[in-house]
Amino acid sequence: MNVVMLSGRLTKDPKPNDSGKIANVTLAIDRPYPFSKDKNGDRVSDFLMLKFIGERNANHAMQYLHKGIKINVRGLPRPNRQRPL
Repeated sequence: MNVVMLSGRLTKDPKPNDSGKIANVTLAIDRPYPFSKDKNGDRVSDFLMLKFIGERNANHAMQYLHKGIKINVRGLPRPNRQRPL
């Protein structure tokens, strides 16, 4: 089983779906050195969409997480196959 551990900052407040059982957030992750800067010297970040699944997890995310807070996440990777490469 693949397990992923991520550390980054939230780009916006968690938003629940219509049923309230899933909260969606976007996590901004700084790239590690030596990949941390582009050709112009600007810092590079990756943006990943995360889902807190389950009513309890979604409620905790909406209650305690907000834009700009740094969080650590452990979970299972699921590639989004809906977007073209």
